[in-house]
Order: sequence, then structure tokens, then C-alpha cells
Amino acid sequence: MPRRLMVIVSTAVVVLLAGAAAYAVANRPEAPPDAPLALGTTAAVRTNTGFARVTLRAATARRTGCDHVRPAPAKVYLVADVSVEVVMGAWPVSADDFMYDGPRDGASHSMSAAVGPLGEDCGSSLPNRTLATGDKVSGTVFFGRDARGGEIYYSTHEMRGGVSWRVG
Repeated sequence: MPRRLMVIVSTAVVVLLAGAAAYAVANRPEAPPDAPLALGTTAAVRTNTGFARVTLRAATARRTGCDHVRPAPAKVYLVADVSVEVVMGAWPVSADDFMYDGPRDGASHSMSAAVGPLGEDCGSSLPNRTLATGDKVSGTVFFGRDARGGEIYYSTHEMRGGVSWRVG
């Protein structure tokens, strides 16, 4: 009888340890990569309240603004197409969560929220709202900075870190 009890206890311990390891792997936070991602790459990002996939599909340097946003002469602006898909939980979406950091003039948040609708010549503005599981939105973020090289960073207030894409 003691041998049988020992086998049962040993089996229970193995099952508990395997379950704990599986839980730890499934629930570990996603670490952002050290190097910036390439355009078109989807980043898996997580907070305590949700899990989403964010893709920076394209980034274009322009010498013209977007409809009512008229640039200064000889300035290059950056227009980026992004999408956010919520896999689990709730996820806040705002153009202000995107920031451009350029080698010539430093960092700045997207101007999209400040200037209002971008207009047909730049695409549709990224909506500012909270998404639920299964929701997906796409839109454009606009940076009024010198866009010849640099990185676009994405991070919400609830994220532990962020993710970036190399542009230019």
C-alpha cells in the first residue's frame, strides 16, 4: 500500500508541475524585440486587460501635407498605414499612441489626433476608441517631422514596453 500511495503522490506532483509550466508559458508577457521590426511585420502586444496584433503596413515620406495640413516648403512628412486587431480583452486605440523618432529632429507623437480628419489624399484617420475581442481597425497616422529614416514606436499607457518599426 505505501508503494501505491507513493506512485499516486508522484503522479500528482508531476501533473501539477506540468500544469504550472504550461500556465507560465501561455501567460508570459510578450517581450518587444530589441531591434525594430520591418514594415509589414505584425507585433503581438499585451497588457493586463488585453492582447492585440498591431501591424505597420507602410510608411511613405511626402513633401505635401494631408488636405488641410499644408507643410512648410522643403519639409518631408511621414504618413503611415496601421492596423490593430484585438485577440483578447479590451484594447484602446489612438493615433497618439504612435510616435516617430527621427535622426535629424528627435521624437514626436502623431499629429493625426490634433489635425482632425486627414482627408482622401492621406487615407482615413485611425479611430480613437476602445475595441473589444475580435474587432479590427485600420487607418493612417501622420507625422509632421523630417521623415528620412528613423523609427515609429507604438505603446499604450497600459503596456509594459513598446514595439517599433524601422522606416526610411
